[in-house]
Amino acid sequence: MKEIKSWADVTIGQYQEIMSIQTTNKISKFIESLSILLDCDPQVIRDMNMSQYNKLVAESQFLSKQPESIIEQIIEVDGKRYGLIPDMTLMEAGVFIDAEQFKEDSIENLHLLTALVYRPIIKEEGEDYEIEKHKAEGFEKRANLFKEKISVEAVMGAVLFFSLVEMRLLEGLATSFLQEVQATQI
Repeated sequence: MKEIKSWADVTIGQYQEIMSIQTTNKISKFIESLSILLDCDPQVIRDMNMSQYNKLVAESQFLSKQPESIIEQIIEVDGKRYGLIPDMTLMEAGVFIDAEQFKEDSIENLHLLTALVYRPIIKEEGEDYEIEKHKAEGFEKRANLFKEKISVEAVMGAVLFFSLVEMRLLEGLATSFLQEVQATQI
């Protein structure tokens, strides 16, 4: 069995599976979560002796908390570097539109949201970098790569930050629109 010591060891895909567990029984949910993380049948955990089980419970206490909200500017997968959108205020309309659709089920679409905000770096000078424009070609492949290989902890902060920025942009648009409507009515 593989070792999982923190959210940093949990992929986006594993997190999505854990969050989709449909039981209200805390012990059953915990065992199912462990089976996802350890890539084993839940029965393997149920068959452990109490000493092994207690050790596993102690090592898995991080499951009782949410992943930390760390913001990684650059992530690397299979030797390729991906950068977070450097300036959220200059976000393309397509990113904004796609994000609105993906937010409907943000956990199920976490890998898609991640692929929206992290894109291949095409130019890098020191701490400055430029990322690829948002496009459909290769998007789903990148999202699935992230789902299988990126730690949920590495991207959770960026996705939450992106969501907050997007909400503020929406509020700003709504306010601007209302002001425009009110100005035309006067």
